[in-house]
This record gives sequence, structure tokens and C-alpha cells, in this order.
Amino acid sequence: MSKNKNKKTSIVECNCQSCRLNPNGYKKVLKATRTRHRIRDRKQSEQQIINENNDQQSDFNEDFDQETSLDNTISSEYTSSESDSSSVNSDSPVNSNKIDMKLPSGFVEALRLLEIKSRTNMTEQMYQEIMINFCEQEISLYRVSKKLENFVQIKPEWIDCCIKSCYAFTGSLKNAQNCPKCNEPRYIKESNSLKSRKKMAFFSLEDRLLIQYQDSIRSQTFQYRYEYTTHPDYINEEKYDDCWIILFINNNINPQDRFKKENLLISAIIPGPNAPFDLNSFLYPIIGELKVLEVEGIECYDGFKEETFTLRCSVVSWSGDTPALAKLMYTIGHNSYKGCRYCEIHGVYHNHVYFPTTPPKKSKGIKYIPANLPKKTHITYLQKIRHLSTAQNSTQRKKLESETGITGKSILFELKSTQFPDSFTLDIMHLLYENIPSYMFKHWPNSFYNNKSFNDEYILPKNTWTLISKQMEMSKKTMLSNFGRSPRNIAAHHEGFKAEEWANWIVLYSIPLLKNHLSRQIIKGWKYFVDAVRLCQKFTIKKNDLMEIQQLILAFYKHYEMTYYQYEAERLPAMKISFHYLLHLVDSIQATGPCWATWQFPIERLFGMLLPLVQSKLHPYENLVNNITLRERFNHLQFYHTLQAQVFPPKSSKIHNENQVYINENYAENLYFPSSIHYLNKSTLIKLKRIYHSVYGINTNEEGFPENGIKYARLQSRNGTIIRSKWGRRNRDFSRINYTVAVRMQTDKYAAFPNRESVFEVEEFYCCIEYFMVHNYKEKSIIVTYVQWTKQVLEDEWGTMFFKGYGVK
Repeated sequence: MSKNKNKKTSIVECNCQSCRLNPNGYKKVLKATRTRHRIRDRKQSEQQIINENNDQQSDFNEDFDQETSLDNTISSEYTSSESDSSSVNSDSPVNSNKIDMKLPSGFVEALRLLEIKSRTNMTEQMYQEIMINFCEQEISLYRVSKKLENFVQIKPEWIDCCIKSCYAFTGSLKNAQNCPKCNEPRYIKESNSLKSRKKMAFFSLEDRLLIQYQDSIRSQTFQYRYEYTTHPDYINEEKYDDCWIILFINNNINPQDRFKKENLLISAIIPGPNAPFDLNSFLYPIIGELKVLEVEGIECYDGFKEETFTLRCSVVSWSGDTPALAKLMYTIGHNSYKGCRYCEIHGVYHNHVYFPTTPPKKSKGIKYIPANLPKKTHITYLQKIRHLSTAQNSTQRKKLESETGITGKSILFELKSTQFPDSFTLDIMHLLYENIPSYMFKHWPNSFYNNKSFNDEYILPKNTWTLISKQMEMSKKTMLSNFGRSPRNIAAHHEGFKAEEWANWIVLYSIPLLKNHLSRQIIKGWKYFVDAVRLCQKFTIKKNDLMEIQQLILAFYKHYEMTYYQYEAERLPAMKISFHYLLHLVDSIQATGPCWATWQFPIERLFGMLLPLVQSKLHPYENLVNNITLRERFNHLQFYHTLQAQVFPPKSSKIHNENQVYINENYAENLYFPSSIHYLNKSTLIKLKRIYHSVYGINTNEEGFPENGIKYARLQSRNGTIIRSKWGRRNRDFSRINYTVAVRMQTDKYAAFPNRESVFEVEEFYCCIEYFMVHNYKEKSIIVTYVQWTKQVLEDEWGTMFFKGYGVK
């Protein structure tokens, strides 16, 4: 009795459906009572959503007698020559996106809140608190998620895999009970039932493209490659920390929109922490889907053309870093003698395997011609795979793997469009932007070799690097934000440089900063590489460009071997496989297109977006998949226009005061505050009158020509770029100078000869923008930019352009 008397009871506020109706606020009850109330509410909510689902399904059946499930398979239009159009008939797919349904009360607000949760990583508790305090009708997270799933039927397929990520239980292993490698059991027994110990998530490409193609606007955007070129789709595959991501990028979309996060199609998430031992088993469902799309095709409804047609797709290329592609191709990797996936070069061992085309002095290695390497082909890959099957035991197998550089047959051989090794691209983000420049930077301060006794002409002393770093720090404010991150002290921070920073170091900073410190021969050799990178960055690469890239790469490689390797065994570490892969760069571009089309920037950005989605420490992979599924559903909700309009109605355009924002329907550009009335001096008035006369044909000799206008600080270009002016610059101590521009204009080559016929050519000029101005005259409003031109721009022997001061305004 004394024990019961001393026991403390916990009184809490209950916010269940009944207690929250208390006129004096939330009712105070025992903690155990609140728990019972919550269980009761949860059961009622679950029953309500079941009833709503049944009612909704009945409505669908009444409205669409011939509706097909959104689980039907479909693909994007990749090879238009194989598409067969036909009129819509009773057996053809219909546009199931046209669902005319009014959402039940409260679900509009709940879906908006759920979308915010998916973008901001809002906790479930915060969602519930907002719903309780700001919404008239409380709708649980479970109910609104189920409602969204009913509309946008995108969901992952969970596939059992080994607890150590050795194998996925697919194909011949579908019914296996233990992992064939580590013998770990597939299932664990829980409450008289078997539960899979680990699973990977597979997202069907077909399901999502079916939804997208039925939307007329989206279908129209898929015409890009049909109208431009015949190259099909490609896939990026990459490893990040503890999990592997398989990502599709749809090349049917215009490049300006192709890499936006809402257009990236995640196909599979392979959990870690170990790397997959048998990647084929994890790729099995993906390849199975692609094989159907490649050969048979899928009947699909085109919302733009309002007809059905057969879609077929082909994989154009596979991209990833070197270790990821080695696992994908089932090659032995870059640490072996046969480390190159493109040619038969045999590596040279010196505490590690290196890949010089010329072996060290006094050695018996094979000498190769850099411009004519013994290349591998699809046929030679198959021959070596067949040769592996002749091994009698594991010892022979290991020996053959070492001799051939191949560890097995990749499941990708089942795709007709994938050709070994041509379909596996060289990624310039890793090769040109991260690997090569970081290695070269280590050479120049003498930190590359362990042997510090080398005294080569390319080595710069510490005080020189201090000066270079100081110059980079001083240029922070003068580098435009369009170039990305402002330059950092390279000597102090080079270990943390990202690919974008290395790219800027190569093409913008390295030559101007190094030319006065390194010898002419060293700078000339490095410039070969710099010029090659500039050409690789071009949006369109022509045959002449390819020939020039090849010549520049060969010149740089020859310079690098002679200067940094010097054909000495002690310097073999300089010949890493990254430098060898430069010799295959042009072949890769020829096979898979311009470098920007296959580089790894999209997937690297994707990793940055996915990492915050993991909120559960106990089940991180399941948590990640669930959040990705939620985002995918909201990404595809836009193709259900009736529902999208209810949840996210179009926002009315803001009406701005003209002093804040100036919008003129005759211009694609807008002007932004701050603004002020500006009075023009005599010389500026004369220039302005010339513009009215020469451009608009308006006579300005009459009296009453306005001598003032409205001056603005910023201009938004037609592509959304904000261009600032010198007048509107704020925080001069630390803000970057974003008012220097390059202007391309057509000029008359024979302007100085009035009697000669005009010949116009495009010429580039440089200036800083003083301000933007709106001027009104005779019901004509024009936007003018007042600039100060630089003096004559000169170019030195290394291609560095410079000017000495500013000229006229």
C-alpha cells in the first residue's frame, strides 16, 4: 500500500480527436489514457483511408472502363526510326493522367505540407504539429502519403540481397537461401515468419516515363533528340560512401533542362557498407527492363501527338569513376598489369603498377607508340571471357584473370547497344579536372616524389607559391560569380579543391600565375594540356577540334614523359594510369559525344541532395528510399494537371512599383532596384540621340528631348542571369565585382573606308557597366546601358589577354 501511495502519476495534455474539442484547451489526462486515445485515432484513420481508397477505386472504374494500371511498362523515345504510330483504339494505352477529381477536404493543405517536408527534411513531429495548429482538419502523414501514392503510382521494388552486399538474390539465385560467397543466411526468423535481412531498391524507368509521355507538354520536350541527333540515352553509375546509386539521364530532353534534379531518374539504390561483390546480380532487374525496351519496345500513348506508338530505347554510354567502371565491366582494375580498359598496354611494376609507353632505362619492358596503341574491341573482350571458362581450378582462373585483365562476363553484354569498351566513357570531371591538375600541382612544389633530392627545373620554391597564393587571394573580388567559387589560396587549400575549382585553375589562373616563374619549356608543355581542356569544354566538338585535341594531348604526354618521368625507374610513380587515359580521350569523345554529355557533375550534385534525406540511423537505406519515393511522386504530380492545380495553384504575378522593377514587353530583360532619377550631361545626351536616330529612326532635333531618365542598378537577362552595375555595388570591402562583361558585336571591317562595301564580322569587346537606364521620348521607352570600355586588349605569346586601364565611356 505504501508503494502505491508514493507512486507518481503523470498528467499530460491529449490532442486526440475528441480531447482537442475541449473548449478550455487540450484535455489533461493520464499518460496511459493518452496512449489509448492515440491508438484509437490511428485505427480510425487507417479505416478511413481504406474506405477512401475503395471509394476512389470505384470512381476510377466508372470513369475509365479501359484504364490500364500505371504499373504498365514503358520507355522514352530514344530511337525514333523504330517508333510505329497508330490511331487510338480500344486495345491501346489511354491517357490515364487526365483524372478529373476534386480532392477531399483538408488534403490540399496536407499535400502542400508534405511537399514542403520532402524538400526541407521536416521531421514527422513538426509535420504533425503544423497540421494540428494551422489546419482545420487534421490529416495524418500516413493518410496523405497513401493518397499521393494512389494518384502517382511510383514505388520501389524491394529485392533481397546478402547482408554483406555480396549478391542480390535475382536470376539463378532467386530461390537461394544463403549467399554463395559468404554463406550468410538470406532470412531471419521473426514471429514464426521469415524476414529478409537486407534489401536493395529498384525503381522502374518504364513506370515514370509512361506517366511523363502521357502529358502533352512533357511529351513535346522529349522531341529534342528526334529533331537534333540520333544518339540515344545513357546511364551514369557511381559509388558514394556507403551505397551505390544507379542513375538514368534522359537524353531526349534539351541539355538546358536535362540535368535538373527533377529530370534525374534514380533506378536503383544498392545498400552498403560493403561494395557489391557480384554487381551482375544487382543489375539483373535493370538489364531485364532495358532488354525489353531495346528489342520489343512498349506501346505508349503520346499526349502531345494524341496517338499511340512503340517506344524503344538504347543505352548510349555508361559513366563513372575508374573503380566503379572496373566493377561494372568486370575488369581487374587499374592496379593490375592489364589496368587499361581501352588497350592492351602491359603495366610496369615498381612497388605499384604504372603505365608508361616507354619503359624505364635498362629495363626489358615493351615500348608502345602513344598515337597507335593496341586497342581492345568488343570481340576481343568476348574472346578473353571464353578463355576464362577454360580454367580448371581457382589457381588457373586467377592466372587467366591477371593475363587478360578480365574477371568475368558483365551482364551488360546482354544489351545490343552496349559495346565494350567504347560505351564506357572517360569522365573529364575526374580525369581532367581532379586527377591530372592535382598531380601536376604536386610536381611543382616538389611534393610528388618521396625522394626530395630531385632538383628539376620545374620545382618552385615555397616563397614563390606564397606569392602566387597571395595573388589568387587578391583577385577574389574581381572574379565574376559566373566562374563559380572565388579563387582560394592554392598552396594552403589544394587538398580540398573541388572539380570546379581545379577547372578554373587550369583554364583561368594557371598560365597567368605561373608564366613568370616556370621556364619557357615547362609553361609550353603545360599549355598543351590547358588548350586541350578548353577544347573539351566546348558544347559542340567538330572533327577539326578532335584532331587538335589529339595533337595537343600527344604533345603534352610526350612533354610529361620527358620532363617529369625522364624514363627513370625511380620516377615511375609519375606514370599513373590517369596520364595514360589521356591517350584515349579522343576515342571516348568520338564514341559517346561531347564531354559535358557524360561527365559526373549531375550525379555528384545528386549525392549532395540525397545525403540530407537520411534521417534514420537505424534504417538509413530504407529511410533514403522512402524519401526518394516521396520526391519522385511529387515530381510526377505535375503531369496530373487537375490535381496539380488544386494542390499548387498558379501563383499570380507580382505587381511591382516601376521604381523597384521595370518590365517592358518589348524587352526580354528586366531592370531591378535600386533606382533613381539621373540627369545626363551634354556628351551623354549626344550619344543617346544617336541611338534614337540610328536604331529607331526617330528625329531628336526637336525641342523637348528629355535630359533625364531612371537609373537602375541591376538587369536580369532572358536566361535569368543577374548582371550588376558599378553604381549599384554594395559592400565594396568584400563583395565581388559583377559588372565587368564581354560584349560581342558585329562591326564593319571597312568602316574607315566610306566608299567600300560593308563587310561585317563579330568582334569581342570588354567593358564595365556603370548603370542601366530607362529613357522615354515620344511614347517610346528604351533601355540603355552606360559602359566604360577598356583600352586596347592585348594578347601575349601564352594566350593571356590583358589591358592597361579603361578608355572612353
